[in-house]
Amino acid sequence: MRARPTLLALASALALVFSVPGSAHAAPQTGISFSYHDKDGDHSANIQERDLNECVFLDVLGAESTNYGFSPENVGTETYADLYPDDDCKEAKLVTLKPGESEGEDLHFRSVLFRPMPT
Repeated sequence: MRARPTLLALASALALVFSVPGSAHAAPQTGISFSYHDKDGDHSANIQERDLNECVFLDVLGAESTNYGFSPENVGTETYADLYPDDDCKEAKLVTLKPGESEGEDLHFRSVLFRPMPT
């Protein structure tokens, strides 16, 4: 009689083990992965892809104008990412990253604008 509860517990545990991995995976990150520099040193961050043609300031930089993002990579998007040196995408664009493209640490930027790729 003890075998039945033990088998039921074992079957329940196995069902739980095999059902969790499918639901436990995090969604892949899309957007711009980058490093940034502030008074505390260098860090890593990600800006999620946003509405198209909307300027996105890198919030992690704060108001200090000496803080900047660098080493950007356009990860998992199907859009172009235009990078700008200012907070509101008004100055001349530094570079456009196609999906999967990246730049080195010499490129310093403070905002990004996602825009559609031509069809």
